[in-house]
Amino acid sequence: MAGAARGPEFDPRYDARYQRGWAPGESDDPEPDDPAAPEDPAALADRADPPTDPVMASPVPDLAASGPVAAPAPWNDPHPGPEAEPEPLAVDASEPVPSITPSPSPADVEGRRDAARIIRIALGVSWAIAIAATLVGAGLIWSLIAVEDPFGIPAGGEVELMIRTLAQFVAPSLLSTGLLGMVALLVVDGLRRARRICAPIAERAGGAS
Repeated sequence: MAGAARGPEFDPRYDARYQRGWAPGESDDPEPDDPAAPEDPAALADRADPPTDPVMASPVPDLAASGPVAAPAPWNDPHPGPEAEPEPLAVDASEPVPSITPSPSPADVEGRRDAARIIRIALGVSWAIAIAATLVGAGLIWSLIAVEDPFGIPAGGEVELMIRTLAQFVAPSLLSTGLLGMVALLVVDGLRRARRICAPIAERAGGAS
């Protein structure tokens, strides 16, 4: 025999008295006859409690009304690390590297002029000494040859004998020194002229390459 029919059991989840935030005085009917109509979500949003999170509660600024946004200030690292060295540029070995000759400064030009002037003066003095030595040596040798008896006792006495003896030793040295000096000066002068002629040609060849 089936037992007597049992009444509808209530669920505490749907009883207002068992819900959080229930206050006495409200309707104690756990199951009203007419279920409440669903409320409008907009009305629920209006009655919602304001958020307690300070970030969520802060108003959102209107970017359009505040004008253009300023750029952020650059950040300076208080502990900067070592700066990265720039990578060397890759140079193709097959391509010729153009040579750039810097233009000389006025000081360099003036220094070259002074050096050339000093060289000209030194060469002029050397030519004068070489020519003088050659002439003096040749004159002494001619004076020894022109006398009647170069190996005899001179009539002037001992003084003339000393002069003749000194001339016999000095004259050949002066003549040979003067001649060798003139030959060396001719070689140096030829090298200077060749360098003066070849320098512009070398500069033009270097600029063309």
